[in-house]
Amino acid sequence: ALGFLFDPIVFNEYYTTIESLHIEPDALIMITKYCVDLKGSDVGYPYILNVAKKWIYDGIRTCEDVEQRLLEQEKNTSGLSDVLKTMGSKRNPSADEYQSYLTWRNKMDFSQELITYVAKKVGKKGGFSKLESTIEKCYNKKLFSIKEINDYFAMEDDFYDTAKQVCKNLGVYYSNLEPVVENYITKWTAMGFDKDTILKLSNYCFKICIYSLDGMNTKIVGLADKNLFSIGDIDNSIAELIKKDSDIKQILQKLGIERNVIASDRQLFKIWKTDWHLSDDVIDYAISLSADKYMPMQYLHRLLSQYHSQNITTVDEAKKVKTFEPSNNKSASSK
Repeated sequence: ALGFLFDPIVFNEYYTTIESLHIEPDALIMITKYCVDLKGSDVGYPYILNVAKKWIYDGIRTCEDVEQRLLEQEKNTSGLSDVLKTMGSKRNPSADEYQSYLTWRNKMDFSQELITYVAKKVGKKGGFSKLESTIEKCYNKKLFSIKEINDYFAMEDDFYDTAKQVCKNLGVYYSNLEPVVENYITKWTAMGFDKDTILKLSNYCFKICIYSLDGMNTKIVGLADKNLFSIGDIDNSIAELIKKDSDIKQILQKLGIERNVIASDRQLFKIWKTDWHLSDDVIDYAISLSADKYMPMQYLHRLLSQYHSQNITTVDEAKKVKTFEPSNNKSASSK
């Protein structure tokens, strides 16, 4: 059954493994026999060497080490078989599955009961690879009891439902929602936003032409920076933002600009009202001077900047300011 070892290529691979990874030759032969017994005589040498390397990385380098590993696997065969049966599989465990199972039991300190419980949750559809990733996730998140695992997965199911609804509200589609949950939903929840608030914000973002998760994230981070987490606080903030957008929309209409309010409009409005503290009367007067100009929004901003730099606070003062003329205006541009 081990005749393939006399193949020059296989022999060279074995010799390299023995020399570079410092395993006893007879120990490697024992691992080879184990793989042949497990997979059949047609098992390829790459599979055998892969198993051997994993065992070597676990510190198995002597015949005694291999015997101990085989005894340990035999002792745990029924436990792993029970796990596979729980997932609807009646086949014999593979060497890689044994390796994973021993890691869970000995290095991660998961009990048989806990492993079997996770296997039941994963079910037949997920397969052993899904079981591996789920147990890895439980270990990384320090979930070591059935209650903790139940609570986490109940919360995760809710996260996926939230992600699905958020994407629908924003008008975006992801075939795999896992990155949405990991990069956005869990982080927003950790900030202190509940599901209802997140969904409300996604609807609001769509209404103000924010159609991406990154754009929504910017809004949520801004609210968190202002310590606005409750529905009531956010409702007030949204109402204020809607009022500002309405004011900006009126400015655009007075300037003859027919389009939706965009982020740069909001930034300019913030500068005029919050940073420069210009009054509505002064802004309205500047609008009246800008409406017939080329690029009226840019002209308005330059004019208000001029008022700010000269400490203009009233319309009477603004009327005394000599306004600049742009190189182009509407009439000029039409010629």
